[in-house]
Amino acid sequence: VLEDLLNQYEDNEDEQTLEMIKELANETHLPLDLKALRRELYKTKRRLIPYGLHIMDRQPSKEETIDYLLGVLRIDREYPSILKLLAKQRGLDWEIIKDTKKGDEIEKIAKDTIEAIVNGISPQGLPNGYVTFIRNIVRNLNETCESYNLLRALEGEYILPARGGDPIRDPEVYPSGRAMYAFDPRLIPTVIAEIRGHKAAELIVKSYLDQHGRYPESVGIVLWGFETMKTGGDTIATILSLLGVRLKHKKSPWFKELEIIPLEELNRPRIDVVITICGIFRDTFGTHIDLLNRAIEMVARLDEPPEKNFIRKHYLQQRDKLKDFALARIFGPSPTEYATSMRTLVESSSWNDEEDLVESYDDSMSYAYLKGGIVRNEQAFSTALEHVDIVTQERDNTEYEVTDLDHYYEFLGGLSRTVQDKKGEKAEVLVIDSTEEDVTVEDLKIAIERATRTRTLNPRWIDGMLKHDFHGAKKIKDRVEYLLGFAATTGKVENWIFDEVADRLIFDEEMRKRLQLNNPYATMRIAELLVEAERRGYWKTEKEKLEKLQDIILGMEGTVE
Repeated sequence: VLEDLLNQYEDNEDEQTLEMIKELANETHLPLDLKALRRELYKTKRRLIPYGLHIMDRQPSKEETIDYLLGVLRIDREYPSILKLLAKQRGLDWEIIKDTKKGDEIEKIAKDTIEAIVNGISPQGLPNGYVTFIRNIVRNLNETCESYNLLRALEGEYILPARGGDPIRDPEVYPSGRAMYAFDPRLIPTVIAEIRGHKAAELIVKSYLDQHGRYPESVGIVLWGFETMKTGGDTIATILSLLGVRLKHKKSPWFKELEIIPLEELNRPRIDVVITICGIFRDTFGTHIDLLNRAIEMVARLDEPPEKNFIRKHYLQQRDKLKDFALARIFGPSPTEYATSMRTLVESSSWNDEEDLVESYDDSMSYAYLKGGIVRNEQAFSTALEHVDIVTQERDNTEYEVTDLDHYYEFLGGLSRTVQDKKGEKAEVLVIDSTEEDVTVEDLKIAIERATRTRTLNPRWIDGMLKHDFHGAKKIKDRVEYLLGFAATTGKVENWIFDEVADRLIFDEEMRKRLQLNNPYATMRIAELLVEAERRGYWKTEKEKLEKLQDIILGMEGTVE
């Protein structure tokens, strides 16, 4: 960047350019004298080239920049989605046309608009500050300092820090080459998280209302630490929105004030919540646990009709029995643990029935996180779960489907099955999908089926896994194990899924041989998991098929021995 500015100054001797050079040189501790600065840059380049470090600083092409910007700008944030803006200018509703030919035309117009801005043209009709916002992203995208800061780091010098993260969700991760920290707790929930979290809350409520003709009284929500870091706090914003509370942004981001949304504006009852957290969230977001507890107490103590304020309704019902714990709504593992013991039972097949899984989950997650500390109270946990109508969790990126991590069936499934045990009936299980520009809500059954088709049963995915000796077949086995975990905790795994897994991975002789060659132990475990699924009643299959499966297991045992 400095070299480009020096070249520009030598061409026109512009005073503004000179000031930019001096400012940047000062920030990077380089000489302010132009000749000395030029010599220092020359020496730096000479040092970079033998190591190939100059490759690190490659700037994206114009086409790559435009594609990246379209990804950024299609998401609502402090500025609305460019697609929605352009559609509205033409009298169209983006939500209606986005999957049509008209939607394709709007996308083309959006790319042309972005290209014009990149080329220095300011199109008409965009909100004030929109063009500047885009040009700032472009400037940061191009101002890489990767190789320079790598050399500074090797010299033990100070590197300016910046947030890391998903560059689509958070373009402020650029310029690259700076020291990274995971998140800034002062900014959580971010503006974009507040928008997306509110949308998720409304979709959850609408989904239940459309299906049951009434509002859900309580929603059980899984809240993870890494998901909060990556999204900027989508789920926290969802919880606040369900409660009918919003943040008041003040000068100091360290102190978050809460404001009650009037019922007339909310236009629905306040929904109660039961929040389950993991140990990473506890250790990372202590201030946000306090924030949520403040919001819960504020809403519970409002002078409103119980039928319009479900958290107050349940608090009034429980306060004589539970005393201070009548306000307990955040539960998680003990202060020394990070998750549950339920996964160990599923992995080892050492559980007799689903009640064992419920007991394990209950034992691990019945610690109430109140402003006075962390206290185990199984009665408070059980009582809170008795009112839950919906269990939900966010899936925030495309790297993982719900069947790719055992923690999904452990937390989402564990909560679902425990609600069923405490309440005496099943709750709806919904996945908040925020992997695209639009937040959607879908039944867990749909999420599991998509994940199975695109991963576990997908020949291309299987081929990719089997490129990794031993580990590949183990990862395939893991997905089958997680299906069993979901079947046990949610009942959302359809029979055809186990049929297809058996046909694709075990009964197909060529595939079975490939899996055995990669990892014979994992292959045998896949077959054993299928037999276990049948024995536990999650898979109905023909007697002949089961006998064939058992014969294959015996054959594999002989080979392994």
